[in-house]
Parts: sequence; structure tokens; C-alpha cells
Amino acid sequence: MQEKFMCVLSDEMEDRVNRFTDNIIRNEIAKQIVLYIKNKKRFKVKEEKYDYDDNKSKIKMIEIGSFNPKEYETCDEFMWEPTGEIKHERRRRRKYYSYITIKDKLWKIVTDELNGNLANFIEEFLGTIDFQEELIYQEFYIKVKNSKRKPIDITEEEYRDIEFSKIFSMEIESYISSNFWDVEELIEDISTEEFYDIYTLGCKELGINTDYIVDMVSSVNKKVEKELVNILKEKYTSEKIYNPSFRVKTRNIPSKINKLKGKIDKLIDREVTTTNKSMILFISMAKECILEYLACGNFAKRGKDNNVEFPNAYIESKLPELINKIAMVETYIYEEYKKIHKGVPSIKELMKYKDCQNEFTSNNIIFIIENLYVTQSTKEKISKLIPLNPKEEYPKARRMKRKFTIHVGETNTGKTYSSLEKLKSSGSGVYLSPLRLLALEVQEKLNSDGIPCSLSTGEEENIISNANHISSTVEKVDLSSIYDICVIDECQMIGDTQRGFAWTRAILGVLAKEVHLCTAPEGLDILIKLIKECNDEYEVVEHVRNTKLVFVDKNFNLKRDIEKGDALIVFSKKKVLAVASDLLNRGIKTSVIYGALPYATRKGQFQRFLNGDTDVVVSTDAIGMGLNLPIKRIIFLETSKFDGEDVRKLKDHEIKQISGRAGRKGIYDVGYVLSAQNGNLIEKGLNTEVKPIKEIFTGFPEVLLDIEEDLSYILKVWEDMPTSRLYHKTDIERDLNLIQILKRARINVPNKTLLRMISIPFSEKSSTVLQLWLEYCQMYTKKVLNLKRPDCEGKELEDLEDYYKCLDLYYSFSKNFNLYIDLDWLSKEKLKTANNINEILINSLGKSSRSCKKCGNKLAWDYPHKICSECYNDRHYNTRYYYKY
Repeated sequence: MQEKFMCVLSDEMEDRVNRFTDNIIRNEIAKQIVLYIKNKKRFKVKEEKYDYDDNKSKIKMIEIGSFNPKEYETCDEFMWEPTGEIKHERRRRRKYYSYITIKDKLWKIVTDELNGNLANFIEEFLGTIDFQEELIYQEFYIKVKNSKRKPIDITEEEYRDIEFSKIFSMEIESYISSNFWDVEELIEDISTEEFYDIYTLGCKELGINTDYIVDMVSSVNKKVEKELVNILKEKYTSEKIYNPSFRVKTRNIPSKINKLKGKIDKLIDREVTTTNKSMILFISMAKECILEYLACGNFAKRGKDNNVEFPNAYIESKLPELINKIAMVETYIYEEYKKIHKGVPSIKELMKYKDCQNEFTSNNIIFIIENLYVTQSTKEKISKLIPLNPKEEYPKARRMKRKFTIHVGETNTGKTYSSLEKLKSSGSGVYLSPLRLLALEVQEKLNSDGIPCSLSTGEEENIISNANHISSTVEKVDLSSIYDICVIDECQMIGDTQRGFAWTRAILGVLAKEVHLCTAPEGLDILIKLIKECNDEYEVVEHVRNTKLVFVDKNFNLKRDIEKGDALIVFSKKKVLAVASDLLNRGIKTSVIYGALPYATRKGQFQRFLNGDTDVVVSTDAIGMGLNLPIKRIIFLETSKFDGEDVRKLKDHEIKQISGRAGRKGIYDVGYVLSAQNGNLIEKGLNTEVKPIKEIFTGFPEVLLDIEEDLSYILKVWEDMPTSRLYHKTDIERDLNLIQILKRARINVPNKTLLRMISIPFSEKSSTVLQLWLEYCQMYTKKVLNLKRPDCEGKELEDLEDYYKCLDLYYSFSKNFNLYIDLDWLSKEKLKTANNINEILINSLGKSSRSCKKCGNKLAWDYPHKICSECYNDRHYNTRYYYKY
């Protein structure tokens, strides 16, 4: 067997190849960066008219300007562009745009360019080589038996027949082409310092004059610089800085200190540009170096390494110079920040707070102002404006001696009836309801009994002349009027994270000599605590059911077990419509109740059941609060519900609240509860005592609007501040989301106006209603006195429901901002829309169904999507979306 000769590159030749390829790659990157910056434009997405369910809908891209290299200091920041693809997250049906970073794009462009010219590069390189030197190396190398390299193998015969230069050229080609595959890594490693050099090199290669100017940071305010220098010197020399929280990554401290010497020298010599990223990066690196050095001192102090000499004389001599440069850069940032923002604190004001003082050693001054000072100063202002205990926010009520009567009992025990009888006998009074439909029902009841009563809800107002009584939703309570009696219904809602604050506010602040609270048993203890805190008197009146409530241990069958007087409970509008449609198709007269129904329609559906025009009612849990119907049996067709975050099993108090609607005194002596599934859960919920409410919620005090800060920031700080043990802050997520929507729309209004805008009751989950609210906010900022009337965009059930919500919004927004309201038109439109919805529910629900938005095929009422599965699959897998420029 012939001995094989081996061919590899010598170390010297490898170095030459590497230098050659690195230089080519660097030049190519530089040229491509310059070309990209000069030729490409940035775009943003315009998506107002994009329809998720329409596969023909396009995305409009709007130009917002060309690239400027000084905006992109680090390669991480160096640009992105859309790929032209839209992706979908199926679970949440969220669309998002796919982008590619220019680093990735450059890698492909540069690699293609290099590989396309590979032959020319090899030829260019080979023209500079002395083959004889490398041949001597090869003759020496084949004698080395223990080499771990794996070069090209050739036999002696092949060696004689083939010129060495050809074999060597093959190896050169292999090395050069393999080096080109490292382009991606090289682009990733472009540092901040190299970016401008590479851009300038590219301009030179292409014969282009460098077309940008970068200013360097210089002194702007010597007084502020001096203050910052003194603060930094004091903080860095403080004993507190030497603490175990500063860890050293390596125990080789002498080596680490030597590296720090080089880093500090470079930072001192570095020219810092006036671009924000350059300044922030310098401050971060400089302060990190100082802290690492001090960490070495901490390590030495603990005696871990006797070879550590600390302090280091060289670094100690350089630290003042570095601190001076940090102070100069921070002063420049600070002075520029003051030009843009109002109310920027002085250095002395920052030093008032310990949190701000401590952060000077590691964070820049703008971070301290925005993340620490504003928080501390806002907390201080809030503490001055509001007391720790929310009860003190209502001084007029605290000066009154009020008498509370707590009516406690399960659903359908006569709590509200007893309280309203007291209200009727008073000279003046107010009824506070959890639902506008219930408020309307009480108004009509009092008026029919000869007691003039007005109505006030977020969506409408009906003021009766000479009326001394008013029925209102709890959020609309007037805390400036004095009443003889106040009735507050469903007070267990005080523990609700979203709306509980309204009950807390009413109980703490209503100016009534006598207050009647109606509550489920779980609310009793917390209400007593609240009343005791206010130093008011109270008595408890217990109410018991006059009709027995029985659980029937039988799996209910919708096809064969329906009886007159049944209420079928499900937990979504689509399921309500699906069940009702099925019943109507089987000839069973059915009423429908769910939260999205206009209250006029809902009232009509109630009335049909009350009058006996329908035999059964299909409802969500909207039936469970306050409304009395002649129901014989409550049947749970579902035992789980979506609560806004997750699908979960029904809770005990929900089961009791809904089940309590079964049985009506004078009509049914016994109320029955059944379930189509999971009967054990329902039976357990009925027989389990609900745990007492442990916490109540308090709302955002309007007095805080006098603080001159961003409202979203005030809300967040207020939410995090401590309060009395009894209270918790209400959920502010909706408020923050609406504020962000207004910010994105560039709507800048005073905080008081902003709070009024986001406090208007409307369904933000409906895109139609949300868009109209945003449009109204924009119109108000333009001082429009007459809002545009909403348009009805279709005749289907969902279109009509959204239109009714828009009519409500038209009224509530106009009322809130004292704008003109066309009441005659509004009243007619609401009545007409409610009647149209009612007509669908009565006459068309069983016959019609939803249809696919794309192909028009029929869909079940409870089908979860707007398009059928066939169209969805076709759109998702077989169609392409393109950006339209």
C-alpha cells in the first residue's frame, strides 16, 4: 500500500488567508451598509382598514424616512425591515408582522457577493504566494506522524503527476470559502466603536463623501458638572459601596485589575458622540468599570487572596479623570432633557430621596429622574393630598351621624323589597343599583306607586320634575346631595376587583341619615367592619327564603326534559343563541337574556316570560342579579365559564346567586335546581357556605388630578402605595389600556379631561364601539360641539347590538362633556334598534343562523369563528399576504 502524502496550510499561510478574507469581508460589509443606508427607506404599517377575516385585505406601508447612520450606534439596533409576511397566533387570533434585521439581511447579501466572486478572490490571493516555501513545509509535514490535523490526502503517485500548486490552490479555495461562512458571526460582533469606522470605510470604497456629522459631547454647565462630580466621589468612596452584593466573576483579581486599567484608559480617551445611545452606553460602561474595581476591593477586604494589592495606584490616579468625564456626559444629557421636559428636578431635589442617591453609582441621571424621582415625588404629593384611610376622603359624611340597616340573605329573600318599602315612605331618597335595567325597574315601580322618581345611569338620564327620589346605578351616585334614605343593592359586589370601588365610595360617602344595605351572607362581616370604621350605627336584619330550594339529582336532557317555567343557564351569548334557536325550531317558545342585549330588548324578553308568552328562558348569569322572574327550575347546561382570563368552574357564590332565582313566592312553593353536567359541583355549591369577603376595593381619588404628572404614571404610583388594611386598590388595567390608545392617537389633554374620557361607560371589547370612542375623543380635542351620529353598518344581530352600544356612547360622551344631544333622534333610534333586535329574537332566531364572512355558508350560533373551517384553512395555508406600497 502506497504511503499517502498530506497537504495542509502552514500557520503562516493560514494567517495570511485569514487576514486577506477578513479584509475582503470587512470591505464588503462596509460597502453594503453604505448602499443600504443610501438606497433603502423605512416604512411603518397602516392597518386601520385591515380586516383579519378577509384574505384579500392588504397591509398599507407608509414611508417615514430614510436611514441615518448616527441613529444606529450598535449593530443590534442597526435596522429592520418587514419581510412581507403576516403571521397569526391561533390561540388569541392575534396578527403580527414578520421582520428581518438588517444584520441577517447583510449576512445573506455579503455571503452571496463573496461566493459569487470566489474565483477572482482565489486568483488574486494566489498571485501573491511563493509556492516553494509552502512545498518545503509540506515535505517536512508528511514526516509528522502524530499530527491531529486532517488535510487533503494524496498518494506519492498522485503527487508526482499533479503539480503541487494545484493541490495547494484547492486547499486555499477551501480555506477562503469556509472563512466566508463566518460572515454572520463577524457582522454580529461589530462593536459600537467600529460602526462609524466601517461606514466611513464603505464610503471610501464607493468613492462617496461621508454624508453625516456627529457632534462630540462637551461641557455645557460647569455648576451641574461639579455637583455630579462631588456626588459620585462621595458615593464611590463610601464604605457602603464595599459590600458583598458586588460579586467578582473571577478570583484572579490581579489579572482583572490589569484588564480594568486598559478599559478605563480607553473610556477616558474615547470620544463620546451626542447621540443618546452613545452617551448612555458610555455612562453604563464607565460606572460598571468603577463598580468592578470596587468589587475587587471588597474581595481583598475579606482576605480571600493575599496577593491582591488594593487600592491600585494607577487606577486610583485615573478615577478622578473618569468621574469628571462621566459628570460631563451626564450633564449634557440632563441639560438636553430639560429643554424637552417641564418640571425637571434640580440635583438637590434628586438628592432628597435615598433611592435616587443610591442609584447614582450605577444608573444614569435620566433613569433616576424617570424611574425613581418621579415615583418618590409623586408618592410624596399623593400622601399630602389623600389620607391613608379612604374613609377620610369624605369629610361631610364623617360629620354626619348615619344609621345603617344591613339586610342580609340569599337570593330571592325579599331584601330589596323591604328596603324599597322604607324608601317609599321617606321624604327624599336614592336607590343605587348594580344594573341599569334594575335601576329602571325601580324607577318605574316608584312612579307607578305615585312617588315621583328620576333615573340616572351612565347611558341615559330621565329627570322627573319635582321628584325627590332618584334611581341610579351605583357608579352615578351624587355624593353632594342629602337624602333621608339611601338603598344600596347587591353590596357583596364591594369585593369585586373591577366595580367594587363604587360600592365602597357610596357606603363611605353617601349623605343619607338612614342607609339600607342589601347583601348576600358573604358580605355581612366586611360591611360591619366598614361601618364601624366610620363610627356609624348599624343593625342587621336577616331574611330567609319563603320558597324551598331543592337540588334534583338527575342529569337534565335538553331534548326531552324541558318544562314550562324553566330557566336554562349557559355562559356565553353564542351558546344562548344556539340553545334558543334549537328550542324555537322544536316549537318551544323561548325568551333570551344575555349581557349584550339593549336593556329595552331585555325588558321586552322579561315581559314576554312574565306574561306567559314564552315557556322558558335561556340566559347567561345576567339573570342572577336583582331581577325577579316566575322561574320554577334553574337548569345549568354548563358548569364552567370564561372569566376574562381562563375557563374555570363555577364558584359557590355564583351557583347560589343564580340558583336562588328558582321559585317565586305566590307562584311556585318550591324552586328546583338541575344540571346537565357535573351535578356534584352544583349540589356542593348549593350546600356549601360561601366564604366571607375578606377585602374591599377603593377607587382612584380625583383630587390626585392636580398633580402635574402623566396620568398613567399617577395611577401606577397610587396603585402601589399602601392603604388601610381593610382596602385594596381597584384594577386599573382598563384605564391604562385606554390611556395608551389615546397616546398612540396623539391625543394630549389635561389629566381631568383624560380621566373623564376613560371613565365613560362603553364596551371597549367591541372594535366598532372602541373606534367610535376614539373618534369622539379626537372630535372633542378639536372643540366640536356636536358629535357625529353613529351609523348602523348591518342588519345582523351583532351589528344591531354594536349600533345600540354606539348610541349609548353618543349619549354618555355628549352628556359627560356638555355637548349637544339630539334626544328626539336618539330616542327613536334606540327604540327602533331594540325592536329590530327583539324581532330577530322572536321571529328569526330559529329560522336564521350566522353565515361565513367569506363564502356565505351557514354557521351554528355557537360556532367560535367568523369564517367556516374550510375558508379558515384555505386562508391560513394556501394564500399569501403581501405588503402594498
